[in-house]
Amino acid sequence: MRHGLETFIMEHYYVLAGLKKQKCQESIDTGIMNFRKALKTVDEHLATRKFMVGEEFTFADIQIFNEGTSGDFIKMDYSEFKNFQRFREEMLKLPDLKEQFDNCNKELVGIQAALGLV
Repeated sequence: MRHGLETFIMEHYYVLAGLKKQKCQESIDTGIMNFRKALKTVDEHLATRKFMVGEEFTFADIQIFNEGTSGDFIKMDYSEFKNFQRFREEMLKLPDLKEQFDNCNKELVGIQAALGLV
């Protein structure tokens, strides 16, 4: 029996991975378009700042990092978001955050393997 969070993650991954594409292609496309639009706004904001709120690391940076890197689930190409890429690299210099990020990526690979996607 799956716990609530695990079920949510699996359902979220199924949609992002495109396993339900025939039924919800329009929803997927809209979600990706909205995600890219939001990331563009973040990218523009970061053009004049090292972090989200000036030059000092804050909780806002963790939130934006977590949301912004959710594109990894769909193997998103971040190349058009140069400022976000710089921000992401800066955030990954923080040892605790990098460790958490690496652990999440390991779990993602595990979920992909369990679903037969890798």
